[in-house]
Amino acid sequence: MFRGASSRFEATPGQGVRYPEMEVTMSTRIILVSLAFLVSCGGKGAPETAEVREGWFTEEGWTGSCYAPVDFEKLEAVEGIAARKMMRSEVLDQMMSQWRGEREDGISFPVRVVQDGETVLLGHPNDIESVGQDNLARCKETMASGNAGGWEQWLRNLPEALT
Repeated sequence: MFRGASSRFEATPGQGVRYPEMEVTMSTRIILVSLAFLVSCGGKGAPETAEVREGWFTEEGWTGSCYAPVDFEKLEAVEGIAARKMMRSEVLDQMMSQWRGEREDGISFPVRVVQDGETVLLGHPNDIESVGQDNLARCKETMASGNAGGWEQWLRNLPEALT
């Protein structure tokens, strides 16, 4: 092995000039190849997720708003069963405010229909969770179509469906 005037390189017969401080180890090569592969794959962007709504919301073209209840499972996991039970009361209050016409969005069901719905839900508080989701679906249909007849009929049938 021949060393030149500078100790920064080594000349080996038949192998050319080497710079020891610039030697690439196998692990460095693996890292560089992996990095090149990741860069060549390009960004895929953030995965699209369905928007999770809670509370009152409106979509373009609607004449009013709909109430989306919270995710009761997540609520209980974070805040406990007491919070879940309290939220059932809140969801019932919000649905009833719309059913009574208090939201001034063109939705107003007969007093007797609303009272019957409230009575059956107070007797079956666990059902408020699923009824809240059903109500949301009915509200969305109504706001998109402008026809509340199916929603009112669903509410009329609720006491029979839950008892």
